[in-house]
Amino acid sequence: MSYLSAGYYLILPTPRKEYMDKAVVPESVLSVSECICTHYPDISILWGNVEVKKDHYMEQLGLSLTTFQLLEQWIEEQRKTGDVLFPQVFSNLNVAQTFVDRFLNQLPDIRIISLGLPEQFKVDFLEDVAAFSSKNSEPYGVEKMVSQHLSPDTDGAKKIGYEVLGFDSGLFHS
Repeated sequence: MSYLSAGYYLILPTPRKEYMDKAVVPESVLSVSECICTHYPDISILWGNVEVKKDHYMEQLGLSLTTFQLLEQWIEEQRKTGDVLFPQVFSNLNVAQTFVDRFLNQLPDIRIISLGLPEQFKVDFLEDVAAFSSKNSEPYGVEKMVSQHLSPDTDGAKKIGYEVLGFDSGLFHS
């Protein structure tokens, strides 16, 4: 089966809850659903004007004010080149790895996930996005990636499985 790249995502796995069956659920869960796992960077905080949220995010990431300002500047520069797409999509693996190395190296469990859409679903996916998403002046990152008809970078990659996802307002949900 042929896949189209839907981008690269930085995800922090969620630990299995105590009430979950250890025989069924692994020690940690990795999902591109924002309902399940934390994604980086959180663009809503970076572009928001609420300083309290930015302060909390800096603290959560263990970043100094200077490093946080560099992170914001770096994201803006990468958006201009198309390497970071809205809302939290990296268009290539090297840029995602650079972001981790520069700003998230204090999160040792962070994972870079490449999401692929089976090529046979491209037209249906793009039609659904057009029909049900808000009419943004700019397409969502995943739309741009799927439209480019690129294959995910699989050099050194490990296929970890499949996930049933909903897509709404540029984000995935379980």
